[in-house]
Amino acid sequence: MSNPEVVIIVAHGSRVEESSTRFLSLVQRVGARCPGREVAGAFMSINSPSVLEAAASAAANGAKTVRIIPYFLHGGSHYTNDFPELALKITEQFPDVSVILGSKMENDPLLEDLLVERVGEPLVPYDRLPVLGGDIEKKSHEIIDRRLECVDCDVATKAVMRRVIHATADFSYAETLRIHPEAVARGVEALRDKRPVICDSTILKSGVTRTNSEVLCAIRDEDVIALAKEKGMTRATAAMEKMSGMMDGA
Repeated sequence: MSNPEVVIIVAHGSRVEESSTRFLSLVQRVGARCPGREVAGAFMSINSPSVLEAAASAAANGAKTVRIIPYFLHGGSHYTNDFPELALKITEQFPDVSVILGSKMENDPLLEDLLVERVGEPLVPYDRLPVLGGDIEKKSHEIIDRRLECVDCDVATKAVMRRVIHATADFSYAETLRIHPEAVARGVEALRDKRPVICDSTILKSGVTRTNSEVLCAIRDEDVIALAKEKGMTRATAAMEKMSGMMDGA
């Protein structure tokens, strides 16, 4: 089955065959870590496939969107001139395909952290690491906020994103998390109105402590367990189905 979006990671290209082979291996590893995404590699010159060849392959397989991610550190002429021209050529050759040009890696906070590590200094000197709970949380938020500097979203959305990343230690949520533009405002309103907080797991319910609202979870209810077995679904899904009638305004 075709994937509606294909991500093409683009490198410069090299006359050293081993270099291009290592790059394509990197692309394969990235694709393996992004289930549900089709990820391909391409080169600006010298090596194959070219960007146009990779885009043609994606279009032939039914892709509707091609997202181009430059594997470049700096915004030179390739990024400022060649990539926009390539995007135009792709849309001219394949009118049904839309092209999204990703940002270069320049000034990404993760690269700065990597350079600090390569220089040989820890991000925080070990003798100055925080030891108290509040100080540890503060330092964690500082690290997360630094890595979220390049994420373009409003302050409220970024606060939710920071909390999710803090709870999971997974920065990929900065790319994958989708929050409706009205979600945060409606959530705040619901909490102010003391509407119930509905959870799909007991661990989530245990973590919701700063609210005057009733916190509900039905995952251990006998009828939920029975429903999950009957319909071959998870207990969390069955629990949310049971409480679906309570969700309006919750």
